[in-house]
Amino acid sequence: MNSKNTPAIKDVLSNYDLRYIPEAHNYLRNHNYIWDFAGISVDETEFELDLLEEVEISPEQITDYKIQYHKDYLLRWIETNKIPYTLDVLWEIREECIAALAQN
Repeated sequence: MNSKNTPAIKDVLSNYDLRYIPEAHNYLRNHNYIWDFAGISVDETEFELDLLEEVEISPEQITDYKIQYHKDYLLRWIETNKIPYTLDVLWEIREECIAALAQN
């Protein structure tokens, strides 16, 4: 998520001096077409350009597996990019982003 593809989180990212924050987002891909039911209106081509990684999961993996995968990804992202936050703090920043989306 960044301020371009998710404008509602611009202030949150700015408060923490982050250009973006990786988000594990569920969507359906069928015959190479993306179906996104999150209610966020995005151009499909732009959506694909912003993907950092795509992992196919089954419906029963949407909860625990997805959360653990997301946290593991964030840990690698923190280390690789020298992000000055712990995983716990970054997860709280993510929650602030989600709250900002909900208010929008």
